Order: sequence, then structure tokens, then C-alpha cells
Amino acid sequence: MNGSKIKIIPYKNCELRTMYEMDDKPKKWKELMDLHKEAIGKRKGQWYDVNQVLTIFAKLGMPSKYLPDELDRKLDQINKQEQS
Repeated sequence: MNGSKIKIIPYKNCELRTMYEMDDKPKKWKELMDLHKEAIGKRKGQWYDVNQVLTIFAKLGMPSKYLPDELDRKLDQINKQEQS
């Protein structure tokens, strides 16, 4: 990812699936999560907390894709730095 940073914040299951480019494979994603469910633990409602997200990243590797809103924030940061 060329030094790009993904924020470690709580994420919804669908957001993580998007980040791992598995939007069109919900059953495969569930199978993958089930393989690591003991380490990850149970979600709190729709959300994985920060520690669970860290565990997911450790087990699956860093996602290859930003969420669109994260990318927008990153571009805003870059633009602000260039204007300074």
C-alpha cells in the first residue's frame, strides 16, 4: 500500500468485507470469519471493536483497499498539506 495508513477504528462487517474486496462473496467472508471467530470474538451489534479489528488485520493481513470515505479524508489531508 505504499506507506498508506488505514485507520484502526470500529468497523461494520460490511465495511471490512469491502476493504478486503469480498463484497460479492458474503458466504466466503463468513467462512473466513468463522475460521478465526475464537480469536476475534463476538461482534457488538453490527460493529467489530478496535481490538477485534486489530485481530482481523493480524489474521488476514492489512486490507488492500480504503473505504471511500477514508480515501476522501486522506485526499483532503494531502491537499491541505500541499496548500501549506
